[in-house]
Amino acid sequence: MINVRHLTKYYGDFLAVDDLSFEIEEGHVYGFLGPNGAGKTTTMNIMTGCLSPSSGHVEVGGCDILEEPGNPDVYPTFAEQYTDETVQNNSLVVECGDRSRFIGYDDIYVQEADVYSYSYNTSFDGEGAITSAIDYVVTEDLPQLYVLEGH
Repeated sequence: MINVRHLTKYYGDFLAVDDLSFEIEEGHVYGFLGPNGAGKTTTMNIMTGCLSPSSGHVEVGGCDILEEPGNPDVYPTFAEQYTDETVQNNSLVVECGDRSRFIGYDDIYVQEADVYSYSYNTSFDGEGAITSAIDYVVTEDLPQLYVLEGH
């Protein structure tokens, strides 16, 4: 569920979004309709965490994206705090306290060509990379492991 409450955005003195509130239930699809300059893109940029509102709140799945900017489920640019690389789905981030390690998809999975079927077979080969990352970050706290999808 997405819940937008009293969303307002100013660019200097220009009011781009004025006290917008709405709720989108899970499983429903909505669209923004309006003329140029109505605030559609600004609203979407705020909802995706790419832009901060002047005031208001956006919750995705019960998490406020402004209060939990590190949550990969609600923060689409989550991986940027760990790497400058282009992040493929099923890449990993291992984090514990102030230490973290990014593990790219190509470091976890191996693709081999199958010349008979003209396709590729993908297999898991990331045990060493994941173990090394966990060893690097672990302190007395338990590590967090994030699987990155849709980034």
